Amino acid sequence: ATLEAQNAATLVARAEGPVIELLAEEGAYVNKGQVLARLDDTEARLAVERTELGWELAKREHDRGQQLQAKDYLSQKELDDKELGVRNAWVALEQARYDLSQTKIVAPFSGRLVERMIHLGETVAEGKDCFRIVDFDPVRARLYFPERELARVRVGQIADLSFDTHPGQTFPARVAIVNPVVDRANGTFKVTVELPNAAGTLRPGAFARVRVKTGTFAQALLIPRRGVVTEDGESYVFVARGDSVIRVPITVGGVENDTAQI
Repeated sequence: ATLEAQNAATLVARAEGPVIELLAEEGAYVNKGQVLARLDDTEARLAVERTELGWELAKREHDRGQQLQAKDYLSQKELDDKELGVRNAWVALEQARYDLSQTKIVAPFSGRLVERMIHLGETVAEGKDCFRIVDFDPVRARLYFPERELARVRVGQIADLSFDTHPGQTFPARVAIVNPVVDRANGTFKVTVELPNAAGTLRPGAFARVRVKTGTFAQALLIPRRGVVTEDGESYVFVARGDSVIRVPITVGGVENDTAQI
C-alpha cells in the first residue's frame, strides 16, 4: 500500500489583491490558525471603518428614537424601523470584518507546508492555489482484502508495516477503519490502517508492505502457500499416493508470509 496523510489540503485565496507578506516557507511546520501570508488589506480595512461609522450612527438614531417615543413624538413603527436599521448596520459591519479576515491565508490544521504557489508582490485572484499543507501524524495506508476475509478483519487489530527505505525495521499500526461494503467489480473490501508518526520519519507517498494479524491458532497444520492451487474459487493440494498423486480439497485458514494454515 501507499502511505497517505490523514489530513491534506490546498489553501486558496479567498480575496483578491497583491501579496504583501509571506510568513511561512515550504518545509516549515505550522500550527492551526497560524497566518501563512497576507494580502493587501487597505480597501478591506477602510470598509470596516466605514461600516463601523454606519453602525454607530444607526445606534444613535435608535437611542434618539426611544427618547422621542417615550414623549409620544415617535410611533412604534418608526422606532421599529430604526431598530431594523441598527441590525442591518451590524450585519454590514460583520460582513466587512469577515472580508478583512479573508485577506489572511491561515493554516486550517497543524502540519507541514509541502508547497508554496505564490510569490511576494504577486497579485492573486480569488480562488488561486497558494499553499499545500499536509498533516504527517498520523499516516494511513489503505488495503484491499478478498470478501472471504470480511469476518476476520476488525477495527483495533494490530498491523506491522515495513519499508524499503527502513530495512530491517517494522512500524506498529492498528486497523482504524473496515469498510463493510464489498466492491462488486473485484470482490474486495477496503481496510484502513493507521500508524503514529510524531517524529515525521514516514512520508506520505512511501510504499509500505503491511501485515495484519487477524488471529492466533494453536496446533495449526501448515504447508507452503506455493503448494495450494486455487481454481474456480476452490482450493486444493496434490497429495502423493504411491507412484501417483490425488487432488484433495482443502480450506485455507490463517496465512502468514509463505505459509498457509490448512
